[in-house]
Amino acid sequence: MLTFLKPIALIMLASSSSLERQKLRTAARREEYVFVEATSIYQCLDITESHHPQCVVLDFSLIQNNYLQVFEFIQFLNIPIILFVEHPPAHLLKYFIEQTKMSIIKKPLNELELHRSLEAALYSEDCKEFDKRKYACELTFKTSKNNQTTNLEAIINSAVKEAITRLSELVESKITFENPMIEALPRLLVQKKLEEMLGNQLICISQISFTGNLSGTAQILLSQAAAETIALSLSEGLFNENEVAVIKADILSEISNIVINAVVGTLSNAFKYRVHYINPTYTEGYIYQIFDSMHLDSNSTIIMSNSHFKIDQLAVEGDFFLFFKARLILDLLFS
Repeated sequence: MLTFLKPIALIMLASSSSLERQKLRTAARREEYVFVEATSIYQCLDITESHHPQCVVLDFSLIQNNYLQVFEFIQFLNIPIILFVEHPPAHLLKYFIEQTKMSIIKKPLNELELHRSLEAALYSEDCKEFDKRKYACELTFKTSKNNQTTNLEAIINSAVKEAITRLSELVESKITFENPMIEALPRLLVQKKLEEMLGNQLICISQISFTGNLSGTAQILLSQAAAETIALSLSEGLFNENEVAVIKADILSEISNIVINAVVGTLSNAFKYRVHYINPTYTEGYIYQIFDSMHLDSNSTIIMSNSHFKIDQLAVEGDFFLFFKARLILDLLFS
């Protein structure tokens, strides 16, 4: 069995030139690196979204007509870029300095610079100090928000606010909520993140899946006690223990139908998309048991939005989640 000193890293080499890709592969070769190649801008974006490599080594000539959109998409996925360029234009250097998480290496390829940049991108906490004056351009990885991400946040904020308004009307109580937290994660990390957030507790999920130009899943997650409190507050009369489960499922499914439809309607109007709804479902279980029922594409990077809310009058808390394929960002950037 092979033993590696460092974690295995998937690296994408993107260039339209087979010779350039071969040079990069040969220069970067290490036993802990696994390479995947892209020969066009579309293949580059598709592999980035579906496989989420740890680093993208990118020939600037491949993307020079759409470099801002490509940079912003890869940046949103929090993937470092090592840019391979012959004569860096001034506007590119300005963008690098001010906005992005990126390293620039000038052609012809310098093997030492490539290895140093890969080390900085993949294992920065393990790297030794370099001569930063010499390698400042290659090794300084920066991060910041971009306009498209901000636009997405504004749209999701509006959608969640609409959902909370509808829920508040239904329960006839004031609801406070946190602004959504938005992350782009591979599917397995989404499951890990949910397990960390929700813990090992039995939860109730009321969800609607939607398809069309915009596809994804919207969910309300509650503890069992919170779900029962909301259901009983909206029901009339007294019920025995056997009836509570049925009443809870019926009422929360109806809540999701009204509340989540408001969210999806807001999103489809904002993006001018045609959306088809699937009937709401109600499920109870532990997150590891019901994760597969959440219909998240195993081959896609997922945009996850989470907003925590409180219904003070009922002493109830819950979470409102939205899940999309990261290709939504491509639609925003290239529209």
